[in-house]
Amino acid sequence: MFILKSILLAGTILLIFTACSSSLRFTSIVGEDIVDSDKSLEQSKDLKAEPDFKTHEKIRGIASYYADKFHGRKTSSGEIYNKNFFTAAHRTLPFGTKVKVTNLKNSREVIVIINDRGPMITKRVIDLSRAAAEQIDMIYDGIVEVEIEIIE
Repeated sequence: MFILKSILLAGTILLIFTACSSSLRFTSIVGEDIVDSDKSLEQSKDLKAEPDFKTHEKIRGIASYYADKFHGRKTSSGEIYNKNFFTAAHRTLPFGTKVKVTNLKNSREVIVIINDRGPMITKRVIDLSRAAAEQIDMIYDGIVEVEIEIIE
């Protein structure tokens, strides 16, 4: 009986610790890779690195947008995410960088400020706030092909 109680106690403790462990901020969709979260964390902390971008440089790729559950949570820059602001997450652009995002499906544009790191799925280039996603009419699609132009 003592052994059974010990096993149950150990299992309960293990369950508590795994429930409290950190998880990736964004989940994967089948068939997409997730970026190594340790690398993203290192990049977000390395704010003194020289920018590896040029003004008016254009980047094409897939954009997604933040789920509403992130509203009110802290971003990598330390700001609180507000789904009603025109902000975005990018893996390497410095915080405060302004970029113009164009939905290539309908040519709608929005200007956002980078204030977070992400997206965590490798095939995506930017995560937009809810307001920015609405501005370029991508809510229904969820993910869209975009062109990003670095403004400043």
